[in-house]
Amino acid sequence: MTTLMDTTEGQSVMQLLHIINDFGDKFDFFYGSTYSKAVLFVVPRALYPNKPENYPAQIAKLYEPGEVTSLTTTQLGELYANFGVFAVLLLPSFTIMILLLSAKLIRKIESYPLILAVLFLIMIWFARSSLEDNFITFVCTAGLIWGLRLQRGLYCTNHLTPMCHTAQA
Repeated sequence: MTTLMDTTEGQSVMQLLHIINDFGDKFDFFYGSTYSKAVLFVVPRALYPNKPENYPAQIAKLYEPGEVTSLTTTQLGELYANFGVFAVLLLPSFTIMILLLSAKLIRKIESYPLILAVLFLIMIWFARSSLEDNFITFVCTAGLIWGLRLQRGLYCTNHLTPMCHTAQA
């Protein structure tokens, strides 16, 4: 337990324990509804007034009713609030998907050095925040990297590439 407390904020772990204790009995499971933000985040609330709130706000309404706040519960807390004990199977699945994406991109490291760095940082942050927030962060960051062409010329090999020659000259 102390490793989990050291890796994340202690409050997040305590909230996770409350979620494990309360969901399924005191509160209904979300059944994946908190992941809708990953798809709907680009839609303004003016166009979709009934747009669901994000996961930290939904948890805050349950545990701090009447307060305008949000609460984090770690990735495992969000998975458990959505799917109960099946979270034990889903978390490794999400991790494997990210690792497979990383393995695919590493084969073309010349083309994707910044995306690989972003994936590395998201894997660290993954333990502390919700999947929807990590997904949105990754999509927006990848969009900026691609849109601004920030990866161009960042990676030099021993091959005869123009950028390597200009950097060495």
